[in-house]
Formats: sequence, C-alpha cells, structure tokens
Amino acid sequence: MLALLGLGLHPSIARAFRSPAQSSGNQAAAPASSTAPERPALHGIPTPPGYRIGAGDNLEINVWKEPEASVQSVIVRPDGKITLPLVKEVDVLGLTPSELEKLLVAKLSNK
Repeated sequence: MLALLGLGLHPSIARAFRSPAQSSGNQAAAPASSTAPERPALHGIPTPPGYRIGAGDNLEINVWKEPEASVQSVIVRPDGKITLPLVKEVDVLGLTPSELEKLLVAKLSNK
C-alpha cells in the first residue's frame, strides 16, 4: 500500500491556487471531478482540486511496511522528475497526486 501523504507547495508557485482553466487564461470553470478529493498537503495547506504537480513541489511519499521505499521529502526537479528508492527516476510533472500514487503503486508492484 502506498500513501502520498503530502504535497508541499513552494511559496512562489501561485498557479497552485488556480484551476487549470484559469492558468491558461480560459475563465471557464473546470468540470467537477467524480473522484474523491485530493489528500491535504503538508503544512496544513490543502491541495486545490485538480492540482497538477509541478517543478519545485515538495512531495512526501510513504509506502506501508516498506520504510526503505518511503521518502520524507523530495523536491520535483526542473525537468519534472523525482528520484526515489527502488524505482529510481519518475516523471511526475503534470500528474495529480492521485495519478502519482497509482503510478508508484504500479512501479513498486513490478519490484
């Protein structure tokens, strides 16, 4: 079991608090998601609905009963990748926290 426990937002990333439609200049409302809301972020800052992971984001990843695969803090590099134990480099740019969780579960299942 994998838990993406937090997504710390870099203070200079204002786009985190805008919907993807607003970020692109389109003022139309983004469609409501039928999935469960994203998990809360580190430091008590909620992850905005539909938030996409970007360069500079700080992720906390915990793998149940696998402390060697867990990471307390990993910063998304400018190239959009993170480096994790067991799975090495992972391209996370543009993923939602839920999508990242599913990707990591799949990668760890193959180990």
